[in-house]
Amino acid sequence: MALHDENVVWHSHPVTVQQRELHHGHRGVVL
Repeated sequence: MALHDENVVWHSHPVTVQQRELHHGHRGVVL
């Protein structure tokens, strides 16, 4: 389970950044 947890966190990191940039876009610069 430890390996699975790390995999989820590692994927969640880049996914969140890409989704946030796509969702906010111009707003991401201010944040």
